[in-house]
Amino acid sequence: MEGIRLHNWISRILGLYKNNEVLSPKLTTQRLAAENSLDRRKAARIHYPEHGAVGNLPEIHFEGKPMRIYDISLGGTCLIDDLDYLQSTAGNTITLDLVWKDKVIPQPSLIVAAGFDKRHIRFLDLDTQSYVRLNLLLKPGYLGLRMRKIPMDDAKHLQVGAEEMWVGISGEAITLFPNMEKNLPIGEITLYGHSVLVYADAPPVYKFQSRDGLPGQRIREQLLHDLLIFAVNIKNPSERMMDLIYCLTDAHKEHERRKE
Repeated sequence: MEGIRLHNWISRILGLYKNNEVLSPKLTTQRLAAENSLDRRKAARIHYPEHGAVGNLPEIHFEGKPMRIYDISLGGTCLIDDLDYLQSTAGNTITLDLVWKDKVIPQPSLIVAAGFDKRHIRFLDLDTQSYVRLNLLLKPGYLGLRMRKIPMDDAKHLQVGAEEMWVGISGEAITLFPNMEKNLPIGEITLYGHSVLVYADAPPVYKFQSRDGLPGQRIREQLLHDLLIFAVNIKNPSERMMDLIYCLTDAHKEHERRKE
């Protein structure tokens, strides 16, 4: 596996040189980032699920109004503001509220750009407690950003009966199976050492025995949150990957309904 990934990466590098012409350093960096789906920002942007904050992630409010979060990082956020609650002009300073489950922390912020419905915002002197919490809670999203799809020509010799396979940088993996039957899993996710089976019409369950559960047992709430944040941050998801994300989203919504 590592040999395949190294070979493909080297091939991309060599592809930057055409007809013995060396590209400029700036262009080479840009192409490397683009072809390897790398994020060149100092603080990587992590997407929230479409239905908003999950688990212990904070909501963001402005003057008491909950805002729709497109993405967030340790450096700032992008908010969907199609009703222009922020009355935004680039360069304006505003105060957002990071609404955690146990407290509300005012956060001075600067609007750095305003599009049709998106407001790109930089946090000014992010509160230390918020920094530590976000750094921990966004980790599954960072791992999702670094997932890469394995070309099936490279995976044929593995003979796993998979339609697609994705791998990460520290043991994360996703296998998507060629079925959507109710009694069979559509995919398997490995995250934080847990192997989880995902079904179209049933909650995700542990595949193997672990310190948190037995095979076939419903996964713990925090792992479900992490899996969803992990999955929605995978770049360039395929149609089959989107099926997996929809199933995780439905499982999370059903879990929240059961808690009410």
